[in-house]
Amino acid sequence: MMFSKNIISQQGRGGLVCLALVMPLVAGCASSQEKLRVRDAPLPLAEVKEALPCRHPSFQRALGKLKPGCACWFIVQAGVSFDTTGNGTGLLLEKEERYRVDVFPKQFWYDKTRQVPAPQGDTGGGVTKYLGWTKHHSELCWFALMATGDRGGSGKPVYIGQLSSEISDLSGELRFYVNDTKSFYGNNQGRILIKISRMTPKDAAASPPSECRDEASPRIDGK
Repeated sequence: MMFSKNIISQQGRGGLVCLALVMPLVAGCASSQEKLRVRDAPLPLAEVKEALPCRHPSFQRALGKLKPGCACWFIVQAGVSFDTTGNGTGLLLEKEERYRVDVFPKQFWYDKTRQVPAPQGDTGGGVTKYLGWTKHHSELCWFALMATGDRGGSGKPVYIGQLSSEISDLSGELRFYVNDTKSFYGNNQGRILIKISRMTPKDAAASPPSECRDEASPRIDGK
């Protein structure tokens, strides 16, 4: 979580008095470029043993479409900013297609060394409780999990605040990020495991399980 004196002074939030009060607090936790390493939460890989990773090695360079009724797993990194192409799943979404994102319980990431629950995030700790106005989505918690459409996609970013959330209004490559201030991603740490499922239309049958798992005919159509 990188912090600059300019953030407060340029925003006019409290002037020099606020700056004098806040900066000593921040200096001890956010002024250094160095990260204090923390222990990642164990990834519950047993929960996705029937699925393949979303970025299948055969389709690293091309976007793919998940077959209806199939699922894949993906690891979301907390240190990837909202304005980059990182945390891209390789999955191509089109509007009106319905997807479900499942976040497995008891996972977390870190704001430097402070543990934050996933996917909902929290209201901050220490000085960050008073800097909510600097977040990319100021109305949502710090580290709230967000989904968006990249590579020319469209649609308003979707808040993934529950262990199971639905996406139906995004297009482009499905990508994830945590809600933070642009200059604060540098000392975010941790990762979580999610499962992405393409939901079937009510009048359509799901793809046979063999088509979802067979690597010779994987669940992703390389297009």
